[in-house]
Amino acid sequence: LELDHAYSIIDARQAGSQRLVCLRNPWGKKALNTSLSDKWPKILNEKFVTSSHNDGVFWMSLKAISSFFSEVTICKISGNEHDVRKTGQFSDFSSKITSAYSLHCPNGGEIDIELFNATDAKHNNRLTDFDIDLFLIVLSSNGSCQAYKHSLDYYITLSTTVPPGRYIILAGS
Repeated sequence: LELDHAYSIIDARQAGSQRLVCLRNPWGKKALNTSLSDKWPKILNEKFVTSSHNDGVFWMSLKAISSFFSEVTICKISGNEHDVRKTGQFSDFSSKITSAYSLHCPNGGEIDIELFNATDAKHNNRLTDFDIDLFLIVLSSNGSCQAYKHSLDYYITLSTTVPPGRYIILAGS
């Protein structure tokens, strides 16, 4: 398994006493190669066969999930969502420079906003900035606060439901 890598959970089943989870590597390659599946009864191997080509899909026991992963994030998928990603540098809030994004939501609905602190790509780990202080604010067009979240972690997620309208999203550290 790749460190700091987001695998998708695409199925979960129970067969007898075995609780199994089907995962997919987001790159679509490099399925987990362990002797775990060799220990399963033959009926499980036949029932939970993944595709024959290297598409990154593999089964893992639920018990093994807790050994390999430190957290699981549940995402909502409705098939009607839009995904927008912005990369930027957020200045210290004390400098009075904050990143602002405009959002037009003509029908209203649920919004999920995530803000991640930088990672050190060379060493594939999170930067060791112990002064992390992230915030997200959603303001309506009249300036009223619709939602706010603050975190001392390397990432922050704000989920809220908004009525139809225009919004300003403030993000910073």
